[in-house]
Amino acid sequence: MEKWTKVSWEEADEITDVVRAAHCAFWCEPETKTLRDTPIKALLMMQLRFDGLLGFPGGLIDAGENILEGLNRELREEMALDNARFPVGKEHWVSAHLRQTQQPDGSFKKTQVCHFFSKKLSKEDFYEIEKKQLEADHWGYENFGLIRAPVLEFTAGSVAEKYPGRGFAWFLTHSFISCAREQMTEMIISEGILTKDEINRYFEMSRNPELHEKLINSSSTTEN
Repeated sequence: MEKWTKVSWEEADEITDVVRAAHCAFWCEPETKTLRDTPIKALLMMQLRFDGLLGFPGGLIDAGENILEGLNRELREEMALDNARFPVGKEHWVSAHLRQTQQPDGSFKKTQVCHFFSKKLSKEDFYEIEKKQLEADHWGYENFGLIRAPVLEFTAGSVAEKYPGRGFAWFLTHSFISCAREQMTEMIISEGILTKDEINRYFEMSRNPELHEKLINSSSTTEN
């Protein structure tokens, strides 16, 4: 069993003997719509990991690195990001979370601190970074590609009427690494992309049992 607790930058600095990690959400305001003229709230860059989980670019901080050095190195390795043009600094920090892992005796041990950052880009820079990712050292090795989170909601059509939340609420049903889902929603609220009430509404729609049974986790078998 694991539990995650939100901590400040200063509190995170004081925690010793833990693994440290840092990740960053890159995003921009859209000027486009998707199918059926559905407005997009934001273009939000995420990552498909080698293990099949969703997360954000970044990774573990190596010995001798501080948080910002390690994060910018990871972004260069995973996205071929030009650190000189797109540096991520403390001003982009959003949150930190402490992971505690339950031990055999029932106690909890501090094991990891995860920092999270958010950097807003112009639309042109966002598109450029998407295209550049194929040149990254870790593309196809550790990182299986950048994706856009569907920060939108389809409200038209029979499927949307029967299973509301098509778009972002459905996206929340995917499997995220560690506390990435919580980091994402905190960042979306802090950047003013969605309100806390809207996020809570999407989470509620994502838990629809019939949605999971009929669409998301449906399966079929073929008899030979």
